[in-house]
Amino acid sequence: MAGALAPSQYDASRVELTNRGSRALSAVFWPPLWLAGVALMVAALLACGGDAAASSPSSRAAVNPVTAAPVTATEGGRFSGQVGTFSSCGPGLGPTSAAIDWGDGTASAATLTLIPGTTICDITATHTYAEEGTYTTSVGVTVGRQPPMSATATASVTDAALSLAARSLSGVAATRRAAWSQPCRTMEDSSRPHSTP
Repeated sequence: MAGALAPSQYDASRVELTNRGSRALSAVFWPPLWLAGVALMVAALLACGGDAAASSPSSRAAVNPVTAAPVTATEGGRFSGQVGTFSSCGPGLGPTSAAIDWGDGTASAATLTLIPGTTICDITATHTYAEEGTYTTSVGVTVGRQPPMSATATASVTDAALSLAARSLSGVAATRRAAWSQPCRTMEDSSRPHSTP
Protein backbone atom coordinates (compact mmCIF):
# COMPACT_ATOMS: atom_id res chain seq x y z
CA MET A 1 0.00 0.00 0.00
CA ALA A 2 1.45 3.33 -1.13
CA GLY A 3 2.24 5.75 1.62
CA ALA A 4 2.29 3.10 4.35
CA LEU A 5 4.93 3.38 7.04
CA ALA A 6 7.18 0.47 7.78
CA PRO A 7 10.08 0.17 10.19
CA SER A 8 13.39 0.12 8.41
CA GLN A 9 15.73 0.25 11.37
CA TYR A 10 15.47 -0.47 15.13
CA ASP A 11 17.91 -0.41 17.97
CA ALA A 12 17.62 -0.08 21.78
CA SER A 13 17.36 3.69 21.74
CA ARG A 14 15.97 4.64 18.29
CA VAL A 15 12.99 3.67 16.14
CA GLU A 16 12.99 5.15 12.67
CA LEU A 17 9.83 5.07 10.57
CA THR A 18 10.49 5.66 6.87
CA ASN A 19 7.89 6.47 4.21
CA ARG A 20 8.20 4.39 1.05
CA GLY A 21 7.73 7.55 -0.99
CA SER A 22 10.05 10.47 -1.29
CA ARG A 23 9.29 11.75 2.25
CA ALA A 24 10.72 10.12 5.37
CA LEU A 25 9.50 10.53 8.93
CA SER A 26 11.51 9.60 11.95
CA ALA A 27 10.61 9.53 15.61
CA VAL A 28 13.25 9.08 18.21
CA PHE A 29 12.45 7.72 21.67
CA TRP A 30 14.97 7.71 24.49
CA PRO A 31 13.84 5.09 27.06
CA PRO A 32 15.75 6.57 30.01
CA LEU A 33 14.00 9.94 29.54
CA TRP A 34 10.39 8.80 29.15
CA LEU A 35 10.74 6.24 31.94
CA ALA A 36 11.99 9.01 34.23
CA GLY A 37 9.00 11.16 33.20
CA VAL A 38 6.56 8.36 34.07
CA ALA A 39 8.26 7.92 37.44
CA LEU A 40 7.92 11.65 38.16
CA MET A 41 4.21 11.59 37.25
CA VAL A 42 3.56 8.62 39.53
CA ALA A 43 5.42 10.30 42.39
CA ALA A 44 3.41 13.51 41.89
CA LEU A 45 0.11 11.60 41.90
CA LEU A 46 1.07 9.78 45.09
CA ALA A 47 2.04 13.07 46.74
CA CYS A 48 -1.26 14.66 45.76
CA GLY A 49 -3.14 11.65 47.09
CA GLY A 50 -1.32 11.89 50.40
CA ASP A 51 -2.11 15.58 50.74
CA ALA A 52 -5.76 14.94 49.95
CA ALA A 53 -5.95 12.23 52.58
CA ALA A 54 -4.32 14.49 55.15
CA SER A 55 -6.82 17.26 54.46
CA SER A 56 -9.90 15.03 54.31
CA PRO A 57 -12.70 15.57 56.88
CA SER A 58 -12.06 12.18 58.46
CA SER A 59 -8.41 12.99 59.17
CA ARG A 60 -9.27 16.46 60.46
CA ALA A 61 -11.87 14.92 62.78
CA ALA A 62 -9.15 12.75 64.33
CA VAL A 63 -7.41 15.86 65.71
CA ASN A 64 -9.09 16.98 68.94
CA PRO A 65 -8.94 20.81 69.22
CA VAL A 66 -9.94 20.71 72.90
CA THR A 67 -7.28 20.46 75.60
CA ALA A 68 -8.07 20.27 79.32
CA ALA A 69 -5.76 21.93 81.85
CA PRO A 70 -5.05 20.60 85.36
CA VAL A 71 -6.79 22.40 88.21
CA THR A 72 -5.28 23.14 91.62
CA ALA A 73 -7.71 24.28 94.32
CA THR A 74 -8.21 24.38 98.07
CA GLU A 75 -11.08 22.76 99.93
CA GLY A 76 -13.77 25.35 100.59
CA GLY A 77 -11.91 27.99 98.55
CA ARG A 78 -13.16 29.45 95.30
CA PHE A 79 -11.21 28.44 92.21
CA SER A 80 -11.35 30.77 89.20
CA GLY A 81 -9.04 30.28 86.25
CA GLN A 82 -8.15 28.41 83.09
CA VAL A 83 -9.48 24.88 82.67
CA GLY A 84 -8.53 24.27 79.03
CA THR A 85 -8.02 25.59 75.49
CA PHE A 86 -9.85 25.32 72.17
CA SER A 87 -7.57 25.58 69.13
CA SER A 88 -10.24 26.08 66.42
CA CYS A 89 -11.72 29.37 67.61
CA GLY A 90 -12.71 32.18 65.29
CA PRO A 91 -15.52 34.62 64.45
CA GLY A 92 -16.67 32.55 61.46
CA LEU A 93 -16.95 29.32 63.40
CA GLY A 94 -20.60 29.72 64.39
CA PRO A 95 -22.31 29.45 67.79
CA THR A 96 -19.80 27.98 70.22
CA SER A 97 -20.26 27.08 73.88
CA ALA A 98 -18.13 25.43 76.55
CA ALA A 99 -18.87 23.60 79.80
CA ILE A 100 -16.97 21.66 82.44
CA ASP A 101 -17.80 18.67 84.60
CA TRP A 102 -15.85 19.19 87.80
CA GLY A 103 -15.80 15.51 88.76
CA ASP A 104 -17.55 16.02 92.10
CA GLY A 105 -21.07 15.61 90.76
CA THR A 106 -21.44 19.18 89.57
CA ALA A 107 -21.04 20.89 86.20
CA SER A 108 -21.12 24.50 85.05
CA ALA A 109 -20.78 26.67 81.97
CA ALA A 110 -17.32 27.88 80.95
CA THR A 111 -16.14 30.99 79.14
CA LEU A 112 -14.30 31.05 75.79
CA THR A 113 -11.89 33.97 75.29
CA LEU A 114 -10.11 34.36 71.94
CA ILE A 115 -6.38 35.11 72.13
CA PRO A 116 -5.78 38.05 69.73
CA GLY A 117 -4.03 37.16 66.50
CA THR A 118 -4.63 33.41 66.89
CA THR A 119 -7.35 30.80 66.49
CA ILE A 120 -6.96 29.67 70.11
CA CYS A 121 -9.49 30.32 72.86
CA ASP A 122 -8.75 30.07 76.56
CA ILE A 123 -11.47 28.22 78.49
CA THR A 124 -12.06 29.56 82.01
CA ALA A 125 -14.51 28.68 84.78
CA THR A 126 -15.21 29.10 88.50
CA HIS A 127 -15.92 26.45 91.12
CA THR A 128 -15.68 25.64 94.84
CA TYR A 129 -14.83 22.11 95.97
CA ALA A 130 -16.42 21.14 99.27
CA GLU A 131 -13.93 18.37 100.06
CA GLU A 132 -10.27 17.70 99.45
CA GLY A 133 -9.21 14.98 97.04
CA THR A 134 -8.38 14.23 93.42
CA TYR A 135 -11.07 14.66 90.78
CA THR A 136 -11.26 14.06 87.04
CA THR A 137 -12.54 17.09 85.14
CA SER A 138 -14.04 16.97 81.66
CA VAL A 139 -14.00 20.10 79.48
CA GLY A 140 -16.36 20.13 76.50
CA VAL A 141 -16.89 22.48 73.54
CA THR A 142 -19.91 22.44 71.24
CA VAL A 143 -19.93 24.17 67.83
CA GLY A 144 -23.37 24.64 66.30
CA ARG A 145 -25.14 21.31 65.94
CA GLN A 146 -21.96 19.27 65.81
CA PRO A 147 -21.29 16.61 68.47
CA PRO A 148 -19.45 18.03 71.49
CA MET A 149 -15.66 17.67 71.66
CA SER A 150 -14.11 17.06 75.05
CA ALA A 151 -10.91 16.35 76.95
CA THR A 152 -10.15 15.34 80.54
CA ALA A 153 -7.68 16.47 83.19
CA THR A 154 -7.09 16.18 86.94
CA ALA A 155 -8.17 18.53 89.70
CA SER A 156 -6.07 18.37 92.86
CA VAL A 157 -7.88 19.79 95.88
CA THR A 158 -5.88 20.23 99.07
CA ASP A 159 -7.21 20.38 102.63
CA ALA A 160 -7.85 23.81 104.07
CA ALA A 161 -5.15 25.03 106.48
CA LEU A 162 -5.88 24.83 110.19
CA SER A 163 -5.85 28.13 112.08
CA LEU A 164 -5.99 29.32 115.70
CA ALA A 165 -9.11 31.25 116.68
CA ALA A 166 -9.89 32.87 120.03
CA ARG A 167 -13.35 32.24 121.50
CA SER A 168 -14.95 33.49 124.68
CA LEU A 169 -16.74 31.27 127.19
CA SER A 170 -19.15 33.00 129.61
CA GLY A 171 -20.70 31.61 132.74
CA VAL A 172 -21.58 32.25 136.31
CA ALA A 173 -19.23 31.36 139.13
CA ALA A 174 -21.05 29.08 141.52
CA THR A 175 -19.39 30.47 144.60
CA ARG A 176 -19.70 34.20 143.82
CA ARG A 177 -22.62 34.03 141.31
CA ALA A 178 -20.94 36.71 139.28
CA ALA A 179 -20.43 36.84 135.51
CA TRP A 180 -17.02 35.89 134.27
CA SER A 181 -15.35 35.33 130.98
CA GLN A 182 -12.34 33.26 130.14
CA PRO A 183 -10.69 33.22 126.68
CA CYS A 184 -9.57 29.94 125.24
CA ARG A 185 -8.07 28.78 121.98
CA THR A 186 -9.31 26.02 119.70
CA MET A 187 -8.10 24.50 116.47
CA GLU A 188 -10.48 25.18 113.59
CA ASP A 189 -10.74 24.13 109.94
CA SER A 190 -11.06 27.44 108.06
CA SER A 191 -13.23 25.80 105.40
CA ARG A 192 -15.95 24.95 107.95
CA PRO A 193 -17.39 27.93 109.89
CA HIS A 194 -18.00 27.30 113.59
CA SER A 195 -21.21 27.91 115.46
CA THR A 196 -21.39 30.02 118.60
CA PRO A 197 -22.23 27.88 121.70
